[in-house]
Amino acid sequence: MTPEQVTLIRTSWRQITPVAATAAGLFYERLFALDPALRPLFAHTDMERQGKKLMQALGVVVAAADRLRRQLHAGGRQPGAAGGVGAASCCPMDA
Repeated sequence: MTPEQVTLIRTSWRQITPVAATAAGLFYERLFALDPALRPLFAHTDMERQGKKLMQALGVVVAAADRLRRQLHAGGRQPGAAGGVGAASCCPMDA
C-alpha cells in the first residue's frame, strides 16, 4: 500500500460515512451473494447493529491506515489475501 493509496482510502471513507448504513447493507448483501453459507451465521443477528459495528471497525482501520501500511510492508504481506470478505468489500456501492 502506497501513501497515495492511503489518501484514496481516506477520501473514499469520507464519501461513504454519510451513507454508512446503506454501505453496510450492501456489503452484507454482496458477502452473502458471494458465499451463501455465511448467511446462517447471521440468522439471529440484528443486521442494523452489525452494520454499525462493521462501519466502526472500518473507521478504526482507516484512521490507522498509515500504521497499517508500514506494518504490511514490514511483514511482506501480499495484496489480495482477504478472500471473500475482500471481494465483498471491493465494490459495495456498485451492487
